[in-house]
Amino acid sequence: METNGTLFAPWSVILPISWSRVFWNFLVSKGAPVIGMKKRWIAGEIGLPYFPSDFPDCHSYLSLNEIEAIASRENAERRPPAVRPFRIPIPSPWNAVHAAFDKLTMRVNKAAQVSSGENIVGTSSCESDVTSFRSHNSFDGIVARTSSVLTDFLNDIGGQNGTTQISYSYKLYFVRVHLHAYKEGVFEEGAVICAPSLADISMWTFSIDSIEGALEMPNSAVGSYFKEQPSGKWEHQESDDPASIEYHRWPVGFVTMGFVRGSKKLTAVAYCEAVLLACMREEQWKEMAVKRRRKEIYVLVRNLRSSAYRLALATIVLEQQKRMSDSYEILYLLDHYYIGRSFEDLFPNSIAQLLVATRNHLLIFLVMARIKPQALLQQSKRKKGPSRISLTTIIMSTLIVVLIVLFVYASYRHWTQRSRMHIENKQSVIKGDNSFMDSKKSDLPGYAILDTTKGSITVELFKDSSPEVVDQFLDLCQRGRFNGMRFRHVIKHYVIQAGNSDKLGAVEDWTLKGKQYSQLDTSLKHEAFMLGTSKAKHDDKGFELFITTAPIPDLNEKLIVFGKVIKGEDIVQEIEEVDTDEHYRPKSSIEIRSATLKQNI
Repeated sequence: METNGTLFAPWSVILPISWSRVFWNFLVSKGAPVIGMKKRWIAGEIGLPYFPSDFPDCHSYLSLNEIEAIASRENAERRPPAVRPFRIPIPSPWNAVHAAFDKLTMRVNKAAQVSSGENIVGTSSCESDVTSFRSHNSFDGIVARTSSVLTDFLNDIGGQNGTTQISYSYKLYFVRVHLHAYKEGVFEEGAVICAPSLADISMWTFSIDSIEGALEMPNSAVGSYFKEQPSGKWEHQESDDPASIEYHRWPVGFVTMGFVRGSKKLTAVAYCEAVLLACMREEQWKEMAVKRRRKEIYVLVRNLRSSAYRLALATIVLEQQKRMSDSYEILYLLDHYYIGRSFEDLFPNSIAQLLVATRNHLLIFLVMARIKPQALLQQSKRKKGPSRISLTTIIMSTLIVVLIVLFVYASYRHWTQRSRMHIENKQSVIKGDNSFMDSKKSDLPGYAILDTTKGSITVELFKDSSPEVVDQFLDLCQRGRFNGMRFRHVIKHYVIQAGNSDKLGAVEDWTLKGKQYSQLDTSLKHEAFMLGTSKAKHDDKGFELFITTAPIPDLNEKLIVFGKVIKGEDIVQEIEEVDTDEHYRPKSSIEIRSATLKQNI
C-alpha cells in the first residue's frame, strides 16, 4: 500500500462477524478492500452496495459479466442439446427499459389527461453533469446515487407554471432500490423487475393465503422475453399474441445482487428507472385508499429462467453526499448501529467499559470544544455555591437508611430459610425422577440407519440434547412413516431436505408457524452432516428431515439439531450432486426405502 509516496506493508484484519458492522463504513471508506467468503453477507446485512455487482455503470461490472457470460455459454455447450437450457442475457439488457418507458408513461398520461386535460409528458431532454458509461451490450444510462443528483434530475423534468412534466430523455436515470418479497419468493441476480397492474397488486394484497401460480407466463414465452440479435445485443420482445396481455409485464429494472444464502436479511439490490418508479407510485396511490398506501413501491420480480412473477416492495436508497468528521463518525457508528443494545451485550466487560468511557470522553471533548472560553467563564461565574445542610437533617436521613437496610435484611433471612426447606423437600423427589428418566433414556435406541436408493446413511441420535424431537423421530420410524419418503429439495453446499410436502418450507423463506418445542439445546451448531428438523411442531405427515452438507451457523435459528451422520457421508455428497430444476427439486427420484433403529453399533 502506498500513501503520499511512502510504502507500508499491508495488514489483514480478522474480525468477528458481529464486529464488522461497526467498523465497515470507516474501513471501507478509507480504501480497505474486503476479502473472504462472507463479504456479500456483510454487505447485505448493512445494506451497502457490493462492488462490482451493484455498480452497473462501471467497466468492472461489464468485464465481470462478460466473463460470466462466456463461462455460462461454455457450460451449456457441454450438455446434450436435448437438456441444454435456453440462454439468458448476461449482463442484463438495460436498453430494454426504453420500450417500457413509452408504454408505462403513456398509461399514466391517459389517466392524467382524463382528470386534467393536459399532457404531462414533455419532449425536452435532460442534461446532467454526471457522466454515463455506454456499451453496445451493457448499461446505458445515469445512476442517481445521491439526493443532490436526484434533485437536479427532478428539477430538470419539472414543468413550468406548476404543471408537472415527465421529460423523456435517451439517457435514463436509474436509482438503487432494496427489494423485499411481499409474501414469498427468492430473487436471483439478473432477475427482471416489471411494472404491476392494479389487478396484480389487489390479487396479492387481498389474499390471506399463499398464491401459487397466481401470475405466470407460458414456458414457451419465458425464453423469448429477451431475444439475442445477430449483433450480440439483447432486446425485449413483445409478443404478437393478443392473449399475452394477460401475462406480459414491462421491464423497469434488473436485480444486481440477489438474496444471499445464509443471510438473516433476505434483501435483494436492484436498479430501476426513476421516472418509471414515479409513474408507478402515482398510479398506485391514485387508485388506493389513504390507509392502504405504503411508502414502498409495489413491483413484480421474475427470475429469468422462471415463469412465475412475485410481488415485492421496492425502497429507494440514496447515499449520503457529505460525510461527517472522523470523530463524529465514530460516535455515529457506535451509537446509531446499536440502538437499543448495550456495549456489554456486544463486547467483553473490559472492552465494553473502555468503549463506553472512550465514547463519553470523546463526546465531552467535542461538546467542550464547541464552547468558547468566554462563555465557559461566564457560566462558572453564574454558578451558585451549595446551600448548607443542618445536622438534624443528616441524622434523620442516616436513621431512615439504617432502618430500610435492617428491614430488607430481615425479610431476606425469612424468605431464605423458608425457601431452603422447600428446596430440601424437592431434591429427594427430583433425584427419584432423574434416576427414572436416566433408565428410560438408556433403553431408547441411539442410532438409526436410513436406507436410500443411493445407499445407507447411519446417524447418531442426540437423546440428551433434543429428547422431544428424538422421541417423535423414533415413534415415526417404528410406524414406518419414513418408508418411501422422497428427498424433495437439494441445495448444493447447503442442505438436502426429505419430506412429504413439495413446498420449499423452511428452505426458502423460513416462515415457521405453530407451537414450538419446549426443550431446545442451542449449543448444538449446524456443522456439516448434521441431522435436524423444523422448530415448529408438525403432525406425523409434516415431519421433515434436513441434512446439512456444509457448516451453516445461521441455520441453528431455523432448525433443531437432533443427530449427526457418522457413516455414509459419501452417500450424502452423492445426493447433493444430483441435477435439480430451478426450484432445487431433484430431476431423478431419490427416496428413503426404510429407517431401521439400533441400540448400539
